[in-house]
Amino acid sequence: MVVRRAALVNPGAWLYADTDCVVFSQDVTSKLDIHPSRYGAWKIEESGAQYQIIAKKVYAQIDGDESKRKRSS
Repeated sequence: MVVRRAALVNPGAWLYADTDCVVFSQDVTSKLDIHPSRYGAWKIEESGAQYQIIAKKVYAQIDGDESKRKRSS
């Protein structure tokens, strides 16, 4: 429910969500509870990067940096 509520802060800019992250095409930080270490708050892990979303939990940064690719099982 928390992820769904986060995605709904700006549905037009929402791109992706899974169990612990949401991705938007626009800045929505003023609408989310954000803190780098407080339990239950969102934290910003990346800003301004372009990603290719391939499938559920499979995405890669467009610049091709191997360290930015993610595939979760």
